[in-house]
Amino acid sequence: MDAEDKTGDFLETVVRSMDEQSFISLTLSQPRERNGRVRSLFFRPLELRNQLMVQMVVRYHDREETKNLSRQEFLAFASQSIRQHFGYAHLITAGTEGHLLISKRGFVTLKWKKIQATAVTLPVHNKEKKYVVPPDAPFLRPLGIGSSTGAILKDQYKKYKQISRYIELFAPLTEGFDPDKPLHIVDMGCGKGYLTFAMHQYMLASGYEKVRTTGIDIKEDVVRSSNNIAKEIWYSALDFVYGRIEETKDLKPDILIALHACDTATDDAILYGLQQRSKVIIVAPCCHKQVRQSMERTDLTTSLFRYGIIKERFATDLTDLIRANVLRYNGYQVKVMEFVGMEHTPKNIMITAEYHGQVNEGAMDEIREWMRLFGVERHYLLERLQGGNSGF
Repeated sequence: MDAEDKTGDFLETVVRSMDEQSFISLTLSQPRERNGRVRSLFFRPLELRNQLMVQMVVRYHDREETKNLSRQEFLAFASQSIRQHFGYAHLITAGTEGHLLISKRGFVTLKWKKIQATAVTLPVHNKEKKYVVPPDAPFLRPLGIGSSTGAILKDQYKKYKQISRYIELFAPLTEGFDPDKPLHIVDMGCGKGYLTFAMHQYMLASGYEKVRTTGIDIKEDVVRSSNNIAKEIWYSALDFVYGRIEETKDLKPDILIALHACDTATDDAILYGLQQRSKVIIVAPCCHKQVRQSMERTDLTTSLFRYGIIKERFATDLTDLIRANVLRYNGYQVKVMEFVGMEHTPKNIMITAEYHGQVNEGAMDEIREWMRLFGVERHYLLERLQGGNSGF
């Protein structure tokens, strides 16, 4: 049996297993393209809305994508992939296991092995997958993340995952609000508005018909573009405003957002949220220069911060600890968590705060002790609060 006959025999067995409903799985690996992005393909039968389908899992180096194929689509795609793109195919049916190996020089090895027959139970998927940010959300295409067909562009997949991850963290913080009452969300330093649009879309989809969302940024062209997109997709209660956090007028946000605001801009956002009595405050701090520059040498820090990188990282964490405790002192329940994975950005800490009204005096005592212990002369947020007669 020559190479073509062996490949044909393998593919005929795949077709027969589909006809007999004995097909269990097919795995294609060892891609022939040296620099190819796809590592492997995995196929399995699936019952979807009472129809026999085949689920295909495309495995890349950094992610996986799933797609459901009809019988005809599966057989055509598998045949082309085996003949042109992969060097190894592993078929499992109820009773037979097949291995097809194609060498770089085109030599084909085919081996069959009898296995104990087992009944094939098809996974049933009668429900559409629910997305916190649907791939066809209307704002994704004008922002360059989605296509006109409602699919996520391949080079924007990481951005889409980050947006979805943020909404997963954001969603539980909205559960205490009444969908029938007006709700104002303010996103300070919103940039191109990826998350601003996503929050607004999520709230509308969750039944908050009276939600109003405002994005604030210092780039006039970005603000203008974002407003045009909001009008284009009929988000009448979403608008973008030019301005700085510290210069923003009285917006009275119920939910205040400030993601990746640089250095003390995060403190300005927290202060604004406290002054406006926001029920929820969410910040993801960016660079942290102020505390690092104000740290004095003590008997402890001289040896502890011998290496600059250690001092820098510790100052970053200490800055955010102080911010979290300021919120606790002011009656907020605080969580500090990972925003996105370290592989995406080292600036991955998010602080969320929900107001419950109980002042925590011990939180301020902890701040004073930390500052004394590590020689921190000043903290920008504390100074701003003292200037506002907050009692610190």
